[in-house]
Amino acid sequence: MSDKEPLQSAFRPHAPAQRHWPVLLGISALLNAGLIGWIALARPDDPPALPATSQRAENSPSVAHSMPDPVPSGAVEPVAAEKPRQELLTRINDLKESGASDEAIIAILSNEILRQLERAGASEYWKPRAIRDVQARIARDELRIAYRSALREALGDAVAANPALAEVFAPNSARWSYLPPELRAGLETEITRDLSNRLVGRAGNATMAGDVDRQQRLRAMLGDTNYFEYSLRESALADQLLGIDFNFTEQEFRQVFSIWSKSLGTNQSDLRGIMRAGERADDPVMMSIQAALGSQRFAEYRRAQDPVYKLVRSTVRFAAVDPAKADPAYAVIEQTKLKAAQLMGKGGPVIGTATRKNLEQLKLERSRKLVALLGAPAAEVLERSMGPFDAMDLSIGMFPVVAR
Repeated sequence: MSDKEPLQSAFRPHAPAQRHWPVLLGISALLNAGLIGWIALARPDDPPALPATSQRAENSPSVAHSMPDPVPSGAVEPVAAEKPRQELLTRINDLKESGASDEAIIAILSNEILRQLERAGASEYWKPRAIRDVQARIARDELRIAYRSALREALGDAVAANPALAEVFAPNSARWSYLPPELRAGLETEITRDLSNRLVGRAGNATMAGDVDRQQRLRAMLGDTNYFEYSLRESALADQLLGIDFNFTEQEFRQVFSIWSKSLGTNQSDLRGIMRAGERADDPVMMSIQAALGSQRFAEYRRAQDPVYKLVRSTVRFAAVDPAKADPAYAVIEQTKLKAAQLMGKGGPVIGTATRKNLEQLKLERSRKLVALLGAPAAEVLERSMGPFDAMDLSIGMFPVVAR
């Protein structure tokens, strides 16, 4: 095999520069804009055409279990790249002619193949890293396909079960350890085929129809049980649920994921309602989640999706305030909101002068409590950022009442 392939760039991105605490009032505008956008869209970002990172192939072929034919029913092995296939066949024939046994040939080839897989991919450092990562992943999978074909032809089908060649016949053993080895090669090929289409523009932007088709192909290849395990770890739905600031246990995550998965049906990419669904008390998804989590944990789950709670948590983090103070600060805001609703409800649709004064006083009391909890700078940022979520601002003006 040739050692002339270009090595990947040895450069790595520098460590992120030290972030400095900016002026608090400047952060207020950023928090405000971000949360207004969240409310307006209420859906996840469109999936990117290319991932920012790729999974590096494992260097240690130590998988010690038997591996049947890695091409499962429902997945079609593409035509092997002819040049690397012929190069490997020539290398195997040379080793055989030198008198090496099959075991010795496999031992020699396993190290050479791993080096070739590490070198595979783009060395075009002048291109964006996301594109280079995708190119490298596609190139590695093309090499695996070629090597599987050559190894089977020269050494027989039994070679697929040799643990020394696990990275060829069952790649990503660490990332996909929960999947049977015989499915990993097919899964990698399905993923890289899709990435290849996106790279050359054949797939365009991800559409719901394309997502459904991709999900159906993966389900057909993996089977229902393995597809569920794969989706728990790598689906858009899993990412969306993990984006909620809620500390799931493993059992809770599997339960909530299963409920949402059944609710979404065949289209697991239509996630626009995940964050805000269930405003009604009789929402069936929320009722199912409440039954699974229990009343207390369900209340925490719902609170974690409240944009005001997210704003409080973000402000506390940015201001380097004790994180334990976020929940009491949120409780102050919620208690004030209930009192304000009672005041505004008494006057009907028209807010009178007396009610406005009472609301101003209520808001001032809230501000004083927040200052006592978080300190004046963080409390002011929070007050100014909370305008779009504050019902009192609709009555007493958008300018916050801030305690001094």
